Amino acid sequence: MFRWAFLSFFVLFPLLIYTVKATQVGSLNQQQMVNSIVAVHFKFPKMWSTCAYWASWLIFLIIPFITAWFICHEFPLRTARQNIINGLKPKQYFTGKVTYIVLFCLVYVVFTAIITLIFGSFEPSFSGPFNKWFVPIFGLFTQSVLYASMVLFLSIATKRSGLSLILFFSYTLIVERILYYMFFVTTIGRSDIGNFLPASIGWFCQPFYLIQSNALGAMEDIGNNNVYFMEQTHAIIVAWCYIIVFSFLSLKRFLRRDH
Repeated sequence: MFRWAFLSFFVLFPLLIYTVKATQVGSLNQQQMVNSIVAVHFKFPKMWSTCAYWASWLIFLIIPFITAWFICHEFPLRTARQNIINGLKPKQYFTGKVTYIVLFCLVYVVFTAIITLIFGSFEPSFSGPFNKWFVPIFGLFTQSVLYASMVLFLSIATKRSGLSLILFFSYTLIVERILYYMFFVTTIGRSDIGNFLPASIGWFCQPFYLIQSNALGAMEDIGNNNVYFMEQTHAIIVAWCYIIVFSFLSLKRFLRRDH
């Protein structure tokens, strides 16, 4: 199951980019391609943000599953405890697990960059292929590590992969969205504060490529000037603060409990 989940990204991501491109710009003629706002995002340098955004949705679904399984599958078998009894220090065991998870994220991000270069090479560009590539790609990596660190903490706290995934998706998709819109946006009108919630920070690490901020700092075209945009570079910095916090809490929790 773990293997199929891990490998699914390498099949689904190219198909997703091909489908999105065919759906959004495939039917446009040459003149429409020139005037289309959407078509611009399938040419370099904006192609980086486009592909990174769609990769982020697959990573949002796959990385939590991989992290939860990778952490929790040894608890029922007591193999973690056996490794520690055999001489491996708990902190070394924890560090090894985290290193593998970060490598999984890195592999996905590198593959995203390769696919972006391949698809982008078929379209005339406004600049060289490596212009403005770093922030979208590093934002995607940061986002994936942030999701992994959240699930890491939940997995160690619960020792149940299913429960940790339920808690993660319930919080990111339901609880935080309700809190964000009902309290920060509607009640106090300060979504700029709500933007610092962990799932929102993850979203701003790789935002939708057609969303921009207006002169007031709010997101354009959503009809609500109380919903503010956060700069991607700022979100990346805050995300790494969250990653450090979740990793530290996970380590402390792991060292305290019976393995």
